[in-house]
Amino acid sequence: DDYEADDVANLRRLGITVLPVSEIENIILLPAVSRAIAVSEGYEGAELEDRLNALKEAIFETLRLDGAIDVVVARYCRRRIDRLLKKIDLSEAGNVPDIIAEYDLQTAALNIAKIAERAETPIREALRDTDLSKLLANYDNKGLMALAARHLKRSNLAAFEGWLTRVLRNDMAPELVTAIRHNLPEINPQ
Repeated sequence: DDYEADDVANLRRLGITVLPVSEIENIILLPAVSRAIAVSEGYEGAELEDRLNALKEAIFETLRLDGAIDVVVARYCRRRIDRLLKKIDLSEAGNVPDIIAEYDLQTAALNIAKIAERAETPIREALRDTDLSKLLANYDNKGLMALAARHLKRSNLAAFEGWLTRVLRNDMAPELVTAIRHNLPEINPQ
């Protein structure tokens, strides 16, 4: 979740690829994947487009509520701060004053306002442009899967997740599997 470009580059050097979305559940909400699910349900033509547009609007609506963006940005900031604090190495400090000095030095670059801006800007741009892919790359909200269940399958979350598990395990919806694979990074074992 929420890796910056330098983190992604470091992970890539280790043979680890990063998802094009902020969390794995968002893969299901990407336009091509949602379309494959809706098609597998028999939607076509105008009805298909209506389903997909209703889902997209419902996703964007979750961020139009008062304070919703602030909650997402605060969650992002906490994760980034936690990640930074976990990287702090105080092993060379031999006494308490050295620990204090080294800690202060290593945390001096922590600019929470800048971290918040880095999270908020792409979300606001995605809202402005109604760019669902960009939004899903920057917005984590476990509740979005329930929207997919309701809009794509007219079911509850548990039934939708059960269905997804069955069709993916048994290759019952090959178009869906293809759409998901197309949106996942290619893994080249080392």
